[in-house]
Amino acid sequence: MKIQGRIGDTPVELEVTFEPHEWAQLAACLAGQGAAPAAGNAPLSAPLSMAEQAQQAVANGDKLLTLALQVLAAHGECDGPTLRSELLALAGSDVEAKRLLVRLRHHPQVVLREEGSAPIYRWQEKPC
Repeated sequence: MKIQGRIGDTPVELEVTFEPHEWAQLAACLAGQGAAPAAGNAPLSAPLSMAEQAQQAVANGDKLLTLALQVLAAHGECDGPTLRSELLALAGSDVEAKRLLVRLRHHPQVVLREEGSAPIYRWQEKPC
């Protein structure tokens, strides 16, 4: 897999190579199956293609986003720290909770306003 881009003005190229057992470990992690197989063991299944991995990630992310939207809709309006703590309980990790806050921030049915030091997330029934 080759990744190309820029960091500022500097061009960057990264090449990532996986062995068959590493693909199996990655697939197990993405599927939430827990521990990866020991080195030297045959993979449990064929490695997922990058497109299949992306589809799984989107599907899992969309489920969490739907639940996050339901939480906000139930509140009607909620300050950022309170919403983040509820999303942390929902998502299971601080990183995922923060990602959900960013996705809520850009959702058409969510209005964000800054009030003091904490943002206020407000659910609106119909997007503008």
